[in-house]
Amino acid sequence: MNSQETKQSDWFDWAESFLADWKVRNTEWHDSLSPDAERVIELASQAARSLNHDYLGAEHLLAGMLKLNSGDAAVALKHAGLTLPLLREFIVAERGLGGPKKAEGAIPYTPRCKGIILRARARARDLGGTVKVEDLLLQLLAEREGLPAIMF
Repeated sequence: MNSQETKQSDWFDWAESFLADWKVRNTEWHDSLSPDAERVIELASQAARSLNHDYLGAEHLLAGMLKLNSGDAAVALKHAGLTLPLLREFIVAERGLGGPKKAEGAIPYTPRCKGIILRARARARDLGGTVKVEDLLLQLLAEREGLPAIMF
């Protein structure tokens, strides 16, 4: 085997190992979410796509919570006067619409959004349960920066 074939073989071994590890982490990630929390993230992704954004941020999580429209989080947000049209208007005014090309495949989380989800997971793990929508909202409200913090 020449050095080029060795490099290619090493790369394929690495890629196969990386993919296997990623699948395990992805499964653990989703297993820690309640069905409603997972749905919020799906709806957040849809919200990001509807704005042609190529990232999933805290503002999209908030949109996902409003779109789910059930549970204590939705009641609290509505009680605070937040609606989907108002949120969309605010996001467009602050971030604009994305480019003309729609994002394909999985949309990456912003560091802030990922932090919100990870802190919600840690809190739920400490309480011995799964991440609920209310856990996501509490962590989102704890943020001192980003669009939702500006809104609140």
